[in-house]
Amino acid sequence: SSLEIKKLRRTKCMSFFPPHLNSSRVADRRPNKKRKYAAVLRKMDHLDDNLFKRMFRLDRASFQELVDLTASHFGRAKSGSASVPQVIQVAAALRFFAGGSYLDICLGFNLQHTTVMTIVWRVTETIDDKLDNMIPV
Repeated sequence: SSLEIKKLRRTKCMSFFPPHLNSSRVADRRPNKKRKYAAVLRKMDHLDDNLFKRMFRLDRASFQELVDLTASHFGRAKSGSASVPQVIQVAAALRFFAGGSYLDICLGFNLQHTTVMTIVWRVTETIDDKLDNMIPV
């Protein structure tokens, strides 16, 4: 029955949490949402060249060059903003730089608002580091 399932779920979860977090609220919560970015990548691939350039202020070749340039700084983590594919991170940051609202970027790229700001900061630092190494002073 439903009550037995809740009891089972609660007892399984209780063993994973410290005593101060053992409550029915913690035990009954849903797991974190696993975000899927394949649909976002497909949408980006199907944009015509003019719209792509209007959205990101770069043509596709320059965009890909920037993605390749920043590739060494981005690792693939299992959670948080680092789990977002590098192409989407660069695209979200460029969209922000092009005047996009972080709220629109959240909806368009399937990201949380805190993740958008973390990505913008990370991409900015990466580009700054790369340009420091490429431009002689």
